[in-house]
Amino acid sequence: MEYHLLEDSELTSLVASGDQQALAALYDRHANRVFSLALTLLGDYHDAEEVTQDVIMSVWQNSGAYDPLRARFSTWIARIAHNRAVDELRRRRKRAAESPLEDHEIAQADSTVAGIEYETVRSALYELPEEHRRVVYLGFFQGYTHTEISKMLDRPLGTVKTQMRAALRLLRDRVTASAEEVL
Repeated sequence: MEYHLLEDSELTSLVASGDQQALAALYDRHANRVFSLALTLLGDYHDAEEVTQDVIMSVWQNSGAYDPLRARFSTWIARIAHNRAVDELRRRRKRAAESPLEDHEIAQADSTVAGIEYETVRSALYELPEEHRRVVYLGFFQGYTHTEISKMLDRPLGTVKTQMRAALRLLRDRVTASAEEVL
């Protein structure tokens, strides 16, 4: 069987039935993106390798949970990678107290988002009002929970949640508009 010719959903079905070659094909196709996302979020080569390995093991163990009607495989695996990287960031925070977030660190929010051009996302992020950009940075790039962000910024929890929702809506609209311009 020529695994490299199969669609991700077909490979995932084969992985669910225990096909290791199908898993290898998915790995070959997606490991670089998973590693890149983890490295960008974590800033550490070794930790990014560990996250990549964890993500591939998760695909092996949970491939039956993948639903191609809900999301593309690349989106699904990127979400797993993001969650694992955020978990690692949280573990780091528990091991060592971090200094409060400085404004200049927002400028270092260099990350890739699966299936979307980095520059489009970065541009859209910088178009957000500062208070929205800050909660997105803390939540998605630093792994803080809404409650932790609320305490850090000394804002009510409801305000943080509202700002996050509004920011994500604005980002989605901007990225969608940019994608439509390309087409």
